[in-house]
Amino acid sequence: MTDEKIWLEREIKRLESESARLEGFVRQRRAEVHRASTSRDSQHAQGQLAKAAADLRNTKTALASYRQNLRRY
Repeated sequence: MTDEKIWLEREIKRLESESARLEGFVRQRRAEVHRASTSRDSQHAQGQLAKAAADLRNTKTALASYRQNLRRY
């Protein structure tokens, strides 16, 4: 195994874990948006939701790229 393949496998595992964590965070923020009792609470939760959703998209994009690179080996 090459060093790059080992690194890719580790990064894939890390990104899978990060993706699962972010998915949970996004679910929580969506629930908070629906439960928010004030406009300010709702705006705060929506801001956190937008950032978490963007982070999740970026993580999944990187994960797909790393998996594709790993197939080369």
